[in-house]
Amino acid sequence: MMPIMASATIHPDWARRGVGSLILQACEDAARSAGFTRYEMGATLTGAKLFGAKGYVAVKPISIPLVNGESLPVIHMEKPA
Repeated sequence: MMPIMASATIHPDWARRGVGSLILQACEDAARSAGFTRYEMGATLTGAKLFGAKGYVAVKPISIPLVNGESLPVIHMEKPA
């Protein structure tokens, strides 16, 4: 079983104020309390820098197909709890 957080996007007015870090920490704390020992995600290219600073390691690039035929590039990242 793996914890899933579907998405978190910070409004530009609140960017670089620690909101994303607080949300990430709350999610990690909840997952750890539930007994999970590893976290992984598909990080957007803009979010990957934050997650890297929080200890996540890039595993591989992936592409998420969108309904309009385009794709969203993301980076599969993971971190031990």
